[in-house]
Amino acid sequence: MNHPQLNWIESQRETMLSRVLDWADINSHSFNTDGLAVMLASLERDFSSLNGEVEKIPLYPIETISPQGLNSTIALGEVLHITKRPEAPLQLLFGGHMDTVYPADSEFQNTQMLDTNTLRGPGVTDMKGGLAVMLTALEALEQSPHADQIGYRIIINPDEEIGSPGSTHVFQEHANGCAAAFLFEPAFSDQSLASSRKGSSNYTILVRGKSAHAGRDFFTGKSAIATLSELLVNIHRLNHPEKETTLNLGYIYGGGPVNIVPDQAMCRLNVRAVTKEEMEITERQLNEMMAELAKKHDVNCRLIKEIQRPPKPFDKETEKLYGDLRTCAQELGYDLQWHPSGGACDGNTLAAMGIPTIDCCGVIGGNIHTHSEFVLIDSLVDKAKWVAHYLIKRAEGK
Repeated sequence: MNHPQLNWIESQRETMLSRVLDWADINSHSFNTDGLAVMLASLERDFSSLNGEVEKIPLYPIETISPQGLNSTIALGEVLHITKRPEAPLQLLFGGHMDTVYPADSEFQNTQMLDTNTLRGPGVTDMKGGLAVMLTALEALEQSPHADQIGYRIIINPDEEIGSPGSTHVFQEHANGCAAAFLFEPAFSDQSLASSRKGSSNYTILVRGKSAHAGRDFFTGKSAIATLSELLVNIHRLNHPEKETTLNLGYIYGGGPVNIVPDQAMCRLNVRAVTKEEMEITERQLNEMMAELAKKHDVNCRLIKEIQRPPKPFDKETEKLYGDLRTCAQELGYDLQWHPSGGACDGNTLAAMGIPTIDCCGVIGGNIHTHSEFVLIDSLVDKAKWVAHYLIKRAEGK
C-alpha cells in the first residue's frame, strides 16, 4: 500500500537537503555552547511545523579532570524537548543529537556537493541528516487522517558525542510510558541497522608518585610515569577477542622537565563489553591491578569512572519491532538486515529501560567523525519514507 504521504515525501528532497545544508553550516561541537544555541534555535524554528509543545531543558555543567588531575567544569547546551498528543493511545519517542565532533576552530566547517547525490560536510550524516529524516517523517504522519492515534516525544540533546553525560537523565525521565523509541543515528552503508550494542565506559586513571632530583636523589623519587607505563601494558593485555571485550588506551599525560622524577601521570581509556557482567569483571580487574602496582611502587593510584552506557540487548520485543520495520522496507522495494555493533549511543540507555529501540533510523553516508564525512542525498527521502510508512501503518492499527 502506497500512502499518499509517501509521495509527498518524494517532493521534499530539496527541502530536506536545504535543512541539512543550513544545519551543517552551524558549528555545534559538543562544547561550543554558542553554536549549540544557534543550532537549537534553528531546530526549534524548523520543528515548529509539527505544532508540538516545546520545552528547552538546561543541563548542569559536567565535571571533568584536567591532565594535571585537577577538577573543573564544562558548560553544556540545552535539550530541545517537544511533546505532541500526550493523550494518544500509542506513545513513541524520537531522539537525536544536535552536536558534532568538529570543534569551533576545526578546518572542516563547510559543505561541498561532490556529485548530484553526495554531500560532504560536518555532521551531514552524524546526525543532521538524521534530524531531517525525523522531521520529514513526522510531518508526513501529521498529514495522515489517523495521526491522532499516535502521540510522541522528541528529544534532541547537545552532548551525545561526548557520551550524553548531562542529558542521559532527560531520556530516562521522558521516555517512561513509550511503547518504542527511534533514534536517528546513521545506518550502515548497506542500509542495515544495529541490533545489539556493546556497553561502554570511560575511565580516567590518576597516578601520584613522589618528585625528586633526577641526578642527586633519583632513587628517593617515585616515578608516576614508570608506574603508569607498567599499568598500561597490563591493561592492554586484558583485551579479550573471544569475549569481544576491548580496552582502548586513548590518552596519556605526565611529567615535565626531564631532570625531575615525575610525581604525576594520568591516562584515559574506554572499555567496551557485550554484557553488564563482563563490564563489572573488567572494572574489578582494573582496580586489582592498580592496587597491586600502588603497593609495589609505593604510589597512589585512583580509578575514576566518568561515563557509562549499559549494553543494549537484542530481546524478543526489539526483534519484533525490527521485523515490522523490515516488512515496511520490503513493501517499499528493498530488504533490511541488522547485526550487532560495537558502538554505543543513547539507544543503550533507552534499551536498558526495557523500551524496544531502533537507533539507526538515519541516513546512509560514510567517513563520519572525519573531514571526509558525507551523506547520500537520496537516502534522506528513502529513510523518511520508510519511517513514515511504519508510523502511518501503526496509526491505522496495522
